[in-house]
Amino acid sequence: STLPDRYTPANWEHNQYAAELWLHRSLSSMQHPWRVHQAVNADLIVVSANFSMRCFGGKMFSSRFTWQSMLQSEVLWPNHEWPNKTWIQPDPALRPPVKLVTVGYSHCTVPWIMSHIPTDVLVLKEFATRHSGAFRDIVSPFVVSRPSWLVGEANPPFTPVP
Repeated sequence: STLPDRYTPANWEHNQYAAELWLHRSLSSMQHPWRVHQAVNADLIVVSANFSMRCFGGKMFSSRFTWQSMLQSEVLWPNHEWPNKTWIQPDPALRPPVKLVTVGYSHCTVPWIMSHIPTDVLVLKEFATRHSGAFRDIVSPFVVSRPSWLVGEANPPFTPVP
């Protein structure tokens, strides 16, 4: 899910909160060894909603709308029953795959405000918070995409030894 260019922050790919962009880029190839052809066969679904980018672009209403649309997704929750459940399905074969949502930038209102987080959603965040246990936080490091020598795209600069 992307934003029009006028709302996309400049140099977003180099922003420390662009983890979702880099996850999407690395997993977008159908040849990626972690990819499956049908969501029902996945162990984990990485939801690409760009919540941090929407926050930086000033589109928080868009984030809430995207969250509500996500909860209605037949791909994520077949039969639309699961996102409204607070219980855990005892039979693993009947559970839909776990979803991973990235909300790296913690200074904006979360997209699920006035809504809920299904029990099968993991949240990739800047830091862990106290919560009721209905979902789990996964702490993610900041994105480091430059300088090129630091991320292995070029040789380090020459530094003379005194």
